[in-house]
Amino acid sequence: MDNQEIKHYQKLNKKLEQFDNKYKKSLSSRKISRLSSKDYIIMLVFFAAYFLVSMINMGSTDVPQTYWETAQSDIIVLQLPNNTQVKEIWCYNGIDKSGGVKKLNVYASDSMSASELKTEDRIKQKTIEDNLYCWFMVYDGGETSVNKNYFAFSCSGGMRINEIVLLDSGRKIINYSIVNDNSIGEHSARYAFDEKNYYPFNSLMTDMYFDEIYHARTAFEHIMGWQPYERTHPPLGKIIISLGIRIFGMNPFGWRISGVIFSAMLSAALYALGKNIFLSRKWAALFALLGCLDGLHFVQGRIATIDTYIVFFSTLAMLFMIKFFRTNILRENTLKSLLPFALSGIFFGLAISSKWTGFYTGAGLLALFIIYIAKMINEYRYKAAILYHDGQDIKGYSKAFNYKLICTLFTGIIFFVIIPFIIYLLSYLPYLTDGNKSLKALFDTMAENQSYMLNYHAKWVVNDEHQCASPWYSWLFNYRSVFMYKADDSFNAYARIHSMGNYMVMWFGAVALIYFIFSKKFGQTKLFLLTGFLSALLPWTLVERTTFIYHFYPAMPYYIGMIIYLLRDICKKNGDVVRSFDNIFIKAKITKGGLFCGVYIALAVLNFILFFPAYTGIPVDYTLASLMFRWLGVFSKHVGL
Repeated sequence: MDNQEIKHYQKLNKKLEQFDNKYKKSLSSRKISRLSSKDYIIMLVFFAAYFLVSMINMGSTDVPQTYWETAQSDIIVLQLPNNTQVKEIWCYNGIDKSGGVKKLNVYASDSMSASELKTEDRIKQKTIEDNLYCWFMVYDGGETSVNKNYFAFSCSGGMRINEIVLLDSGRKIINYSIVNDNSIGEHSARYAFDEKNYYPFNSLMTDMYFDEIYHARTAFEHIMGWQPYERTHPPLGKIIISLGIRIFGMNPFGWRISGVIFSAMLSAALYALGKNIFLSRKWAALFALLGCLDGLHFVQGRIATIDTYIVFFSTLAMLFMIKFFRTNILRENTLKSLLPFALSGIFFGLAISSKWTGFYTGAGLLALFIIYIAKMINEYRYKAAILYHDGQDIKGYSKAFNYKLICTLFTGIIFFVIIPFIIYLLSYLPYLTDGNKSLKALFDTMAENQSYMLNYHAKWVVNDEHQCASPWYSWLFNYRSVFMYKADDSFNAYARIHSMGNYMVMWFGAVALIYFIFSKKFGQTKLFLLTGFLSALLPWTLVERTTFIYHFYPAMPYYIGMIIYLLRDICKKNGDVVRSFDNIFIKAKITKGGLFCGVYIALAVLNFILFFPAYTGIPVDYTLASLMFRWLGVFSKHVGL
């Protein structure tokens, strides 16, 4: 060989040596990222602690269950004790199959029977449309009360009323006797007057709030085999919500418990993700802790909507893609290398079957896959060139490479296209309510709903001037929350729920993002965080529909990851010891960087505690609430504070 060929050969060997070093480093990284029994214990602690805290003021099972399924001719007459003054009438309404607007009529008279209802005796006609699974006032006497011996109720047909209660001027339940009930069947009118002990109520613990009127309702309709009311998102999230309802009943605890469990599992999954990104148990624990302290994670996990499921499945899809990315299919067992790749595809399928934003994560997964394949092809080229220069037959090596490449691409097609499509298609099984369970009916139903969802998100909610709407760039600063719940003012309680982040996470996250962008070093840690963050956030910069801060939820793990990235660098660059402890109880050294991290974590915990009432709807004193929340108007815009 001449000098030029020798130099080229040496260059190839040097390049191949770099591949060898990278592979050895990858093996070391995988060994560190592998979860041990100690890691599983930590994950279990995160799950249990998060679950227990999430259960505080979460929801009750004590709501009326029996119901009056009304018919047009149904009339029920109640006789009240003499000299009873009716100040208020409250109703707890269920979900009926027919939907639409219904009217509840209330009559009061000194003498009445089912055949003697008179228009002049009607004291209220209440229009009922969206008052589902919540207590609402049918009649308010204001400063006066109705002093009549008989009250009668009639209603439009096809409605389900779970309970009606009458209150006196002291807001105490009035006892009565049923003197006439012409309704028939197993759900007659008397079943709307048999569970008055469930009043008084706590509206958060007993009622639907915010988008539960869509998602929890649809989950119940899936159980009943009715056509779903909410069709703006794929069905899987509502199917998961329905599992809690099947076990615990159609009550707030039942329709929220699935979200709480998945949110707690997400806390544990964040630890695993952090361990695989940062290759450190300490930083993984801090990563998961900040995730637990995030308000978006906490609030969205406690309401029966679908956001927690998409974030959980997307996080696991990214976790297994990172595990696959650290493998080298050219040097390792093909099946073993492709297993995490296949699992990533399955969780991707579950994500898109919960919400279309799962496709955003899919873009990030695809980017990592393309980089991985490019790395494998590059290594193959240099290795093949070395074999060629050594005069060895490269056919066997090329054949093995082609086999592994085909297996990888084939696995990608199966687990990222075919299986996700099957999962997505099967999630529409609850939509088949007319008895036709054929594959064609399932496919046609699924296809029709895609058109409906596209029109909804692309046309019907564009430029909708919602009071809680916020552009994507404002999410980074926690600028505007989503006002989800307000306690009934008549009960003199200041209780609110706001879906918003933790200020110490969001504001410091903005600093970490700037540091992350301008940091010169670029390794796998930065690649994973950048890919996850951009895939979750970047599409929202192009979306024209009305957006809210909870759309930032899937990007939060990677936003928090950037904070950990900055904290880690602060600790590395500020290792000077400020205090040492060396006694029988504790042996430790506190560095400047460690002190900074400790103070920051303490502030994040303090913020979570301070805003815990705003995350959970726990009633607080008005003066205390003003001290806690009013100052936000200086920095942010929040409705309902």
